[in-house]
Amino acid sequence: IIVASLIFTAIYTGLGLVSSVLGQYRQIKDQDKKLAGLTRQEMISRLFTIRDRLREASESPGKLKRKRTMIERARTSAAFPLSGVLFGLAFGVIRVVITWGLAALPIQGARPSIIESTNVFFNLVGIFGVVLLGYFTGSVWRSFIAVISAYGAALMCGFIPLSPHGPAEMGAFLAARDHNPQMVFMLILALLSGWSGQVDERGMRHRRLRTDDPAALIGEAIRIQKVLNPKTRSACVVVVDVARSTRIKMKADPLDIEFTFREYHNLVQEAAASEGCSQPPAMALYSALNHLSRL
Repeated sequence: IIVASLIFTAIYTGLGLVSSVLGQYRQIKDQDKKLAGLTRQEMISRLFTIRDRLREASESPGKLKRKRTMIERARTSAAFPLSGVLFGLAFGVIRVVITWGLAALPIQGARPSIIESTNVFFNLVGIFGVVLLGYFTGSVWRSFIAVISAYGAALMCGFIPLSPHGPAEMGAFLAARDHNPQMVFMLILALLSGWSGQVDERGMRHRRLRTDDPAALIGEAIRIQKVLNPKTRSACVVVVDVARSTRIKMKADPLDIEFTFREYHNLVQEAAASEGCSQPPAMALYSALNHLSRL
C-alpha cells in the first residue's frame, strides 16, 4: 500500500510539474514573440527605458547587494559533474547498505517481498533525484553530463561486496545488459528535466527583469544593443538632410540621434498621409517636404 501510494503520488506530482513547465514555456514564447515584433524605433525606446531603470536600480543598495539563490549558484557552477558523482555515490551506497541489512534479517518468507518493495522505493527516489539534478543544472547538455555521472557512480557502488551485491553480481548484471533500458530511461529524464530547468531559467530571467535586477537589466540592454547593431550588410536607404544637424550629431549619443530622426521621419510620413499620399516612404518624404509649412 505504501509503495502504491508513492507511485500514485509520483505520477500526480509529475503531471503537475509537466503542466506548470508547459504553461511557463507558452508564456515565455508569447513574450519572445511580442519582443520580436517590435520595430527598431520601439527597440531604441525600450533600450532607453532599460537604461533609466538601471540607473534607478544602481541607486538602491539593496538591489546591488542581492544574494544569488541556491538554484542560481548551481546553474552557474562548473562543478556540476561532481555534483552528479556525489549524488550517485550517496544514493548507491545507501541502497547497497539498506538492501544488505534487509537481506540479513531473519525473516525468510517475507524477505523477498520486502527487498522488492525496497527496490521499487529506491527506483522512485532515484527518478526523483535525477529530475532534481537535471532541473538544477538549467540546461539540457549539463543535465545529460550530470545524470550520466550520477548513474555511473551509482552503478559502481554495486561492486561493494555486501550481499546481494558484489563484483560477481554486478558483472552478471552488466553482461546481461539489463541496465540498458534503465540508462535510456535516465537519459530521457535528463532531457526532460534539463529542458524544464532551461525553461525555468528563462522565466527567472524575465522575473528578475520585472523586478529591476541590475544583472538582468544589463543583460537585456546588451541583447537590445546587439539587435540594434547587426553585422554590416548591403541596404538601400533614403537620406533626408536636416539643416544644421551636423552640430547635433557631433555632440549627442548616436542612439539619441537615431531616435530623434526617426520621430522626425514619422512626422514627415504623417504630414504626407494627411495630404492623401499613399506612396512608398521615399515618395511620402518627397511629398511631405513639399509641405514644410505644416511641419
